[in-house]
Amino acid sequence: MWPELLKENNVGIELEGEDGPVEKTTAAQLDKVEQKLKLKLPASYREFCQELGPGVMADLITIMAPCPDNEAVDLSRRVKDGRMGLKDAKEETDTLDKFDPEKMVSFASTLSGDEFYWKIDEPTKQDEYAIYGLTHEMPPRMLRVADSFHDFIMEAALGERLLETGFYGRFNESHPRLFFPAPKLRKGKKK
Repeated sequence: MWPELLKENNVGIELEGEDGPVEKTTAAQLDKVEQKLKLKLPASYREFCQELGPGVMADLITIMAPCPDNEAVDLSRRVKDGRMGLKDAKEETDTLDKFDPEKMVSFASTLSGDEFYWKIDEPTKQDEYAIYGLTHEMPPRMLRVADSFHDFIMEAALGERLLETGFYGRFNESHPRLFFPAPKLRKGKKK
C-alpha cells in the first residue's frame, strides 16, 4: 500500500548509506512493542513500518519503528525520550496540563527536535489516535496536527498541515517529496 501511495503522490524513495537501509519491521517486532506499550498500533502505521521501515519523510520528519539495526530510529527509544521531553515541557508551561506523558506515544520527530505523539486516550477512527505535535520553541506548544497516521504522512509531513496549524510558522520553503529509509549502521558504529 505505502510504496504505491507514495508513488501515486509523486513521492520518491531514495536510499542512502553504504550498507543500505535497515531491515523492514516485522509483524512480530510490532506485536512486541504493542505488548510493551499496552496499546494497539494503528494499522496504517503497522503497514508503513512493514513496507517501508523507519526513515525520514520530506527531509523533515523522522518516522520511528521497531529497529534493532539503528537505535536512532527505534520506536521504543523514541517513546521513552518523548515522554521525558513532554515532562520537561510541562515544567515550562501550564498549557500542557491535559497531556499525560503516560498517554502520549511519540512516534516521530523533526530534525530540529519537535515531537509527534499519538494521544492514546483520544481515539479517532478505527484503531487510530489523534496526533499532536510538541514544538521545541519556548514556551513549548502542543498542537493537533492529524486524525490518523495516514493523514499525518499525507497532510502534515508531505502537505501544508504543519503550516496551516501554526506549527511551522517559520518554515516557508517546500521540502523534497522523498522518503529516505533509515540506513543500517556498520557493526561497532552507534548513532
